[in-house]
Amino acid sequence: MFHREDLNAVRRRLFQHHDEGVSIPQIHSALAAERNGVENFPVSERQLINVVDKEKRLKMIEGDANAMAAYFHRMSTDNQNFFHLHRLDDDERLKDVMWVDARSRAAYFEFGDVVCFDSTYLTNRYLLLFANFVGVNHHGQSVLLGCALNLRILGMKQLTLTILGKTHGMRSTQRVKSMNSFFDKYLKKQTRLYEFVQQYCKAMERRAEDEKQADADSARFCHQLISDFPIERVFQKIYTSAKFVEVQQEFLKNLYVSIVGCKVVDENVLEYTIEDRVWVRDPNTRKDVPTRRKREYEVKYNSNSYEAWCVCKLMESSGIICRHIIVVFEKNDVEEVHDMFILRRWLVSFSASILSTTRMGVLQSYK
Repeated sequence: MFHREDLNAVRRRLFQHHDEGVSIPQIHSALAAERNGVENFPVSERQLINVVDKEKRLKMIEGDANAMAAYFHRMSTDNQNFFHLHRLDDDERLKDVMWVDARSRAAYFEFGDVVCFDSTYLTNRYLLLFANFVGVNHHGQSVLLGCALNLRILGMKQLTLTILGKTHGMRSTQRVKSMNSFFDKYLKKQTRLYEFVQQYCKAMERRAEDEKQADADSARFCHQLISDFPIERVFQKIYTSAKFVEVQQEFLKNLYVSIVGCKVVDENVLEYTIEDRVWVRDPNTRKDVPTRRKREYEVKYNSNSYEAWCVCKLMESSGIICRHIIVVFEKNDVEEVHDMFILRRWLVSFSASILSTTRMGVLQSYK
C-alpha cells in the first residue's frame, strides 16, 4: 500500500527515533499523526517492532562482542588517545572490556586525585554489568574517568579510592547516583553490547556539551558580591560560577558566626574560638538551614603568612574556604588569599586551558 519512497522514509524515521530512545508506540503515534490518523497509516505497531527486531538480529549475526570490538577499533583509529583493552576466558568468550576515551584521560590527569569506583549499576537492572570511574570537574560536576563492561565482579561493592588525600566535594553515594541517573537516559533493560557503545558515545557527547556550556557561563556571567569582604572579590575573579556560589554560601552563613575567644599559641600564631549554629540539610529544599543549637570551632591563624586551619575541615573535605576562617580573616583585615585556599581545579582560567586541546578530537571520536 506504500510507495517504496514512503516505506524507506518510515524506516529512516523509525530507526532515528528508536536510537534516540523513543518507544515504538510513541513513534507509531507520531508517524500516524503526520498522515492525519491511524486509518491513513497502514503500518501497525507490531510491524514496526518486527522491523526493529529484524535489524537487531542482522547485527547480532557477527556477534555482539565482535561488533563492539570493531567499534572500539574504529574509535582508536580516529583518535590515538582512545584506549581500550579486553580479556577472553578459556573458551575464547569475552570476559571483560575496559575503555577510556581521550577526554576522560585528560580529565583524570587533572581530576584524578579522588576516584569513586562503582560496579553496581547494571547488575540488577540490565543484562550487562557496567562499572564506572567517577571524579569531579572544575564546575563540581560528576565526570566520567573510565568504564568497564561485563566484569565478573558481582560481589564488589562501591569503593572510593583516595589518591592524594583531598576529597573537592566527592561523596561516593552522591556521585554514583548522579552518574547512574545520567546513564538511565541512554541505556535500557534490553541494551546489547553492540548498542551499548554507541549509546555510551552519545551520552559522553552530551556530557561534553554540558561542560562546554558551564565553561561559557563562567566566562560570560559574573555573580554579584553579597558582602564587602575583600577576599570574596578575590574568589569572584578567579573561580568558576558553580564554585564561587559555594564560596558565597559560606559568606552568607557568616552572619551566624562570631568570635568568642582568642589566645596566643606560638609566635605569630593565634587560636580563635568561633561560635556557630548547628546546620542541617532541609530534605525538601536540599539547602542547609541553621538550628537554634550552637557549637564552637577552633581556628589557628598565622598573622605572618596568612595561613589558617579550622577544625571543621571544610577546606580539606570540600575544597572550599569555611566561614570560620573567613571571620578570622575579616577580624585581621586580610585582603589577600593564601594559595592554600585556592584550588587550581576550581579556577575559571582552568576551564579555558585544560581539556580545550582535546575537546575537538574527542568530539570527533564520539561522532
